[in-house]
Amino acid sequence: MVSETKATNFPKPFFEFLSRITSNGVPALPNYLFEFELNRLVFTNFSTLKEMTDIRRKMIITCFILVRALLYTNILRVYEVNPSYNSKPNVKTMLLTMGSIISVMIRDYLRLNMHMVPNNQVHLPVELKAKARGAYKAEDVPTFNIPKTKKGEDPEWIEGLFSKEMMPSVFEDQSQKPAVEKLKALIEYWADSIFKLMEEAVPTQKKK
Repeated sequence: MVSETKATNFPKPFFEFLSRITSNGVPALPNYLFEFELNRLVFTNFSTLKEMTDIRRKMIITCFILVRALLYTNILRVYEVNPSYNSKPNVKTMLLTMGSIISVMIRDYLRLNMHMVPNNQVHLPVELKAKARGAYKAEDVPTFNIPKTKKGEDPEWIEGLFSKEMMPSVFEDQSQKPAVEKLKALIEYWADSIFKLMEEAVPTQKKK
């Protein structure tokens, strides 16, 4: 994935779209952003985005490409493209585990760099409040009890994944730490790279 992150692999309209939806003065895409994203945005009295710093823009871009396109479509739903996986439950479990690990790392990376904005839409009337999309569901994979989100926590963007606590062999085993840290670094490097490519393709004034 990292080796393919270069401008020639992305058409300019793609970068123009990303730049537009992450710019100041535009409304949040209705029923598209996860609640995780909405909780970290700042809105004007007209329900348009403001204070779109680099990290806020990276958050939306990361969720757009890594969560929706890579994680959900190309990992968790790959059997829709390759039906042969339907007869291989062990492959589905492997993909579920892989997707869960990546999801945890993306959420940790974004939480570390982008905190929630309390009451960020309290000043808006109901009809102007930006609405989040519901969580995707990891369908056709083994089901697990999904704990209810505690107050103050972010709802999951994909229900049915393993939580960090359910994967101690990955996140608590010291022998796995180098591999975990390497994957975390790759996620951050990719987010920075795609953002830089977008800024080069669609130059904008520095966001305040």
